[in-house]
Amino acid sequence: MKNGLTLLLFVGSIIGFSSSMTAQEKNGLPIETGGYVKYLGSLFHFDLLGTSDTYTGHLIHHRLNADIALSTGLSFNIGWRNQLYFGELVERSPGFAVGLRSQQNDFLNLSWNPINETSYFLNSTLDRLYLEWYHGDWEVSAGRQRVNWGISNIWNPNDIFNAYSFIDFDYEERPGSDALLVKYYLSATSSIEFSARVWDETSRWILGALYKFNKNQYDYQLLAGLFRDHFVLGGGWAGAIVNTGFKGEWSWFTSTTEPDNFIATLGLDHVYPGGTYLSFGYLYNHLGALDASVIDLFTFQISAKNIYPYRHALLFQNTFQISPLTNAGYTAVYSPSVGHQVFFGPLFSYSLKNNLDLNFVAQIGLDNSDGFRSPFQSYYLRLKWSY
Repeated sequence: MKNGLTLLLFVGSIIGFSSSMTAQEKNGLPIETGGYVKYLGSLFHFDLLGTSDTYTGHLIHHRLNADIALSTGLSFNIGWRNQLYFGELVERSPGFAVGLRSQQNDFLNLSWNPINETSYFLNSTLDRLYLEWYHGDWEVSAGRQRVNWGISNIWNPNDIFNAYSFIDFDYEERPGSDALLVKYYLSATSSIEFSARVWDETSRWILGALYKFNKNQYDYQLLAGLFRDHFVLGGGWAGAIVNTGFKGEWSWFTSTTEPDNFIATLGLDHVYPGGTYLSFGYLYNHLGALDASVIDLFTFQISAKNIYPYRHALLFQNTFQISPLTNAGYTAVYSPSVGHQVFFGPLFSYSLKNNLDLNFVAQIGLDNSDGFRSPFQSYYLRLKWSY
């Protein structure tokens, strides 16, 4: 009874707070707000070692973004996400709630579970909480923010602060870091950035410098830094060959106590008249396995030093417009290893209204380790209202 009342009060306060913030924006106060409410229904099927199992999960997800102008050139940014999980997924995963809260990779743990029951729990997280100051050619931000140094479409070896997997399609904003970021613009097309994420243990520090410039209609970047106890050097580019986008990115991690790793990716993408989009990508990850299971794709603990479970990966992506309100497509990734792992992810989206969308996403893993089969599939139906 107490948790039920807490849940009602909590959800009510979120809706009321969101409405109040939006109203303040409309009244001309120096604050910009936005966000969404989503329902995500999930169906999971496993077929491992001759044992099959199917179960469901449900998620109601609310997000509020706020950008508050404190004075000229100074703003305060907040990103607040609230996730109510319930169903068989929670019942069959006793440590799910605690694990979600402990996934924080930052100095401050800004995640808590106001409700934690056997069949449902509520997680609330501040994944953006930072001050931003800008003046002339300078920009400085401090706090929980996203330091986005990646340049490629799918894999980002330069993204040493916020490694992210494309499997997690429902987290559009991507994780943030407790960091300091300083940018200085040398010209309209070049800049220098410095960023630092520190801990009480120096072995977990992340420090980096990034130089960006443009030459011959290509954007380039060079990276040098410290990732925990590894030195890292990297770089990337983005341009076009005729009308086809051409991007690349690489990083080399070296340490005196752990194996080195070299990661590189290349990508081509093209948009045709009518909205059809094609993309091809290749990833080389030296520490990736040559004999892993396709299940590792869904359980792999990603880090900036090791961003994919396999050594090689070939990606093909295609999206197309069926009608002005309807889009479809798929992502296919093949890893040429012992098991010949394949990830296949079809998607379908339909716009019900200007701010209301319906999506269907599937994630299917296939391999040939014990006859070509699919040991894991997941299917998602999402309804999203944006405000």
